[in-house]
Amino acid sequence: MEYLSLLGMSTAVTVVGGPITIARMKRQRPRVIWVSRLAIVAWVVGMWCLALLLTAAGSARAADPPAGKIAFVGDDGAIWTVRTDGSTRTKLTAGRASQPTWSPDGASVAYLVNQDDGTVSIRVMNADGSEKRWVPFKLGTSQIPYSPSGRYAPPRYDIDAITWAVDGRYLTVAAHVYLPALSGGSANDRYANRLFKVRPDGGGQQAICPVQPWRPALFGFVQELSWRSDGTRLLVAMTARGVWHLALLSPSTGKFSVPFDGLDLTWGTWSPSGSRIAAGAAKLWPGAPSAPYRLLVMDPSGTSRTLLAQTAGAGFLDAATWSPDSAWIACAVSDDDGSHELRIVSVNTKKVLTIAEGVREPAWCPRL
Repeated sequence: MEYLSLLGMSTAVTVVGGPITIARMKRQRPRVIWVSRLAIVAWVVGMWCLALLLTAAGSARAADPPAGKIAFVGDDGAIWTVRTDGSTRTKLTAGRASQPTWSPDGASVAYLVNQDDGTVSIRVMNADGSEKRWVPFKLGTSQIPYSPSGRYAPPRYDIDAITWAVDGRYLTVAAHVYLPALSGGSANDRYANRLFKVRPDGGGQQAICPVQPWRPALFGFVQELSWRSDGTRLLVAMTARGVWHLALLSPSTGKFSVPFDGLDLTWGTWSPSGSRIAAGAAKLWPGAPSAPYRLLVMDPSGTSRTLLAQTAGAGFLDAATWSPDSAWIACAVSDDDGSHELRIVSVNTKKVLTIAEGVREPAWCPRL
């Protein structure tokens, strides 16, 4: 007669002399079981140690911002890039540039250039600074706000802000257009702030929400634009009579709302996930008491807010920019001595890292 081991042993045991061999097998079975238990315990302990190592490695990675690069305006007025670890600082343009903004695929950077004649033009270049080209942007009569008399205003305008649309095919442009002068007044006294879209090659230009100048959609000069990742909302930071406002545009209706009034917000930018807004808060209106400049993260309604960081003394927080994973925020901080530093803040731990000096208007590349 033959018996197979219950623990998967492949050795067959032939009973010769009956009770003697059976007794021997009974004495061996506990040893096999004991060894197997030790193996199981060793395996469990090994897996536990491996999990600890992986957790520690993940925590170490989470303690630092993801690898990538940030475009910014340097103290010389040129556009530069720097790695998120502070290395490889590269100059991309000459001076008099502002508002660098990355295309959604991270392949191009659009920016503004102040011309010798006082006007502002739009440029686009590759991520490495090559192939710089001018974006033809010129308002046509059908895109210029019209006066109550029905006459079109002369094509005089100034470009204030730009950003890429979420599909990467168009640029969103904010401009204030000068209206015909009233009797005895100057044409520069009357203007209408408007939003337009244009392709990088200058084609497809049209107004996003044209309205009549006596019923303005934008009531101040635009400082910054930020689209939600699904394209359903546009954050518009603007100033009017020395007071900052942060408004929301719904492209489907062409209507603006100001849900954040009373929060002293000066600018805002959507997270890549579209679920949160990073905003700067400060009392900047004329005669306001001196107070720290605060960096907030809030939900789209502004009701749930978290204070991430604030300046000391008379410091100023420049517009912020999110990391691609929505876990970090980079902003330029102006200190009391007038210097500008690039600092990166962890949204979860509030850890602050100083990356570079001489930095304004940072823009985090959306692709690593």
